[in-house]
Amino acid sequence: MNTPEISFVALNTFPVLAGTAVGEQMGGAQVQQVLLGRELRERGYKVSFITMDYGQGKESHVDGFRVQATFRPDEGMPVVRFIYPRMVKFLGALSQSTADVFYLRCADYLLAPIVLAARYFSKKVVFCGASDSDFELVDARMSRRQRAMYRWGLRRCDAVVVQNTVQHRLLEKNFGITGHLIHNGGESRPPSEETQRTSVLWVSTMRPLKQPALFVKLATEIPEQHFVMVGGPGSGHQGLYDSIISKALSVDNFTAKGGLPPDVVEREFDEAKVLVNTSTREGFPNTFLHAWARGIPVFTFIDPDQLIKRYGLGYVARDLKDMETGLRRFFCGELTFDFREIRGVFADNFTIQAAVDNYDALFGSLIGPTNAGSLISFPKGSHDEDCR
Repeated sequence: MNTPEISFVALNTFPVLAGTAVGEQMGGAQVQQVLLGRELRERGYKVSFITMDYGQGKESHVDGFRVQATFRPDEGMPVVRFIYPRMVKFLGALSQSTADVFYLRCADYLLAPIVLAARYFSKKVVFCGASDSDFELVDARMSRRQRAMYRWGLRRCDAVVVQNTVQHRLLEKNFGITGHLIHNGGESRPPSEETQRTSVLWVSTMRPLKQPALFVKLATEIPEQHFVMVGGPGSGHQGLYDSIISKALSVDNFTAKGGLPPDVVEREFDEAKVLVNTSTREGFPNTFLHAWARGIPVFTFIDPDQLIKRYGLGYVARDLKDMETGLRRFFCGELTFDFREIRGVFADNFTIQAAVDNYDALFGSLIGPTNAGSLISFPKGSHDEDCR
């Protein structure tokens, strides 16, 4: 069987492909799809992207990928732009794709036209969830019409990928669908013991569910450590961002750097001794992978599939006070982590190569003569009781 061609329907991903992404453009979903695309290409797949039109032309080649443009982000008049230019140009790009499989990540009403086009042109559709909320019945991010389109499309996909066992349960409970559990993957990083690790790092786009103000609060409670926040405002949350920046000005040991280019963000991870996550919910954060690839522990309120507790990858806090206590214990040497062991767990389970091993099997089951059924993959040494 020839390897199939995969098209990532990733409208916001062009800046990441082009290496110009800053701030919100560097979302985990966009970065993860580019990493998957590169690794699939290394294995002989043809890979393309369908994105919005950022001025790159109707069809272009970026980073070695064919890129099909749809509509400009601000194109069209309110209300009518849903039909033209958005639906018209989007369906036009789908019809001109030579891919065997369309891949969409994150809940989006565009899943419905993708499924319709795939049925008409005899293609397959794989949907991958991001946040746990992608598999809940109520989602404030979408209108009633958009939610109905998304749910219609979700029930008609050829495969649905989930990032953790919570999503696996939600998908079965709310939609009656058995998901394929595939954790995100990250790029391996060489050991950097010689690098001076000095900062307490927070990296994300600023949205209410990320609770960035709690990181500022931690800085005020632990004045002897240097706290660094990286991330620009999420869509519609400029006020929250401005508020955080204003608070940062009055905290001597706190630096808010805003949105940064990818290579600069990587340097921030190189200089960090611990990553802090203050989100109320996630799927499988890419920032965790950036940290673990370097042997850096993660202090967080969330623990996808209890991987952090199971493998000693950081500290799971009950609340802000508990996180402060845990950080103080870490800084004074009472709470220790083996950076080499963290890197080892990452290398064994969470590389982009490990993720694509699972996607390779999934795509083969869809395009091959028989469907292999649900692929449930867990880190080495773990058990699958959570999915039963």
